[in-house]
Amino acid sequence: MDVFISGPITGLPERNWKAFAFAESFLIRRGHKPRNPHSICKYMRADATHDEYMTVCLDALGECQAIYMLPGWEQSKGARMEYREATERGMCIWYAAEETV
Repeated sequence: MDVFISGPITGLPERNWKAFAFAESFLIRRGHKPRNPHSICKYMRADATHDEYMTVCLDALGECQAIYMLPGWEQSKGARMEYREATERGMCIWYAAEETV
């Protein structure tokens, strides 16, 4: 199953890279095809806006059947947008436990 990883990035050390990488590895080990925003957006311009990042991420989310919410997603504007989109699409929504990332 294609699974989009969603969580806080902006303002966090290393843009929360380790939590996304761990989630990606976790999902692969369970036979899924994760979509990691860090990988999806790595070639975007350095001065890209939040809206430009969200356009790319929401497009990738639209190709998935599930979303995997990382701890702290509730405080992230982008993750809340992704959650809302996943809910509207009737996608499977999974939540990472705090101690697993």
